[in-house]
Amino acid sequence: MAHQREACQISSPTGRNFYSVDPKTIPSPTAWEMGVGLADPLFKKVYLEEEGEYPDMVGLVIWGTSAMRTHGDDIAQVFSLLGVKPIWQEESRRITGLEVIPLAELGRPRIDVTVRISGFFRDAFPNLIELIDEAVQLVASLDESPEDNMVVRHLKEGQERQGAGGTGKRRSDPSKGNPALYRIFGSKPGTYGAGILWGESTNETGRQFRTWRRSTPLGADMPTPVRTLAYMLEREISRGRFSQIVVAAKNQDNREHEYLTATIICNTTVA
Repeated sequence: MAHQREACQISSPTGRNFYSVDPKTIPSPTAWEMGVGLADPLFKKVYLEEEGEYPDMVGLVIWGTSAMRTHGDDIAQVFSLLGVKPIWQEESRRITGLEVIPLAELGRPRIDVTVRISGFFRDAFPNLIELIDEAVQLVASLDESPEDNMVVRHLKEGQERQGAGGTGKRRSDPSKGNPALYRIFGSKPGTYGAGILWGESTNETGRQFRTWRRSTPLGADMPTPVRTLAYMLEREISRGRFSQIVVAAKNQDNREHEYLTATIICNTTVA
């Protein structure tokens, strides 16, 4: 009996060794395949067939809960559009880096991507924020023509505006990087959501309808703490980046949410 009790004690869970997902394994190899399958129809059926050209900039909304459930379908979609692929360690399946997919293998230009992340994603997956930024920096450093690489195209356009004294201002601190390559945007640390609930909770019903109908984008008159900003940077950059988006999407991996409950990338982030 004593032996049985000891065995039970040894096999009892500690309560400290549970986790939903290892952030360093996102996106998984399976999620990568799914992300490629999500990327191709997005620009082919949604834009290429209608406009006859590839989109310059795609905007994606990414939630942390979705990343946990799918192991990173959305992140893989970002990488697929940019034309890069994760490198996994065989034993642990953790990502150790990124590799560039050659244009000949890709069969299309590299498409630029702007990401609007949720507050939970910001808190739970800082490594993925760095990985997406690494992917953008990698693609921007390639010796490719602007016709084949939309990131290079937008980088050169941003540098030309800066040189001409335009609105794009480059920070003097080199540690903050080049604003022309900022692609990740989200709520300020400590804040969550896109600000829609703030407008609903402080306006009377009649005024809510007027807010939705007026030409000023929803969120333009909301206070700074709930506004979507460039990730820990000034909002002017986010306005310019979102104005370049020609295709915006939010993937839904379950039926718990509908379109109107998603974080809309257009009206709630650009003023």
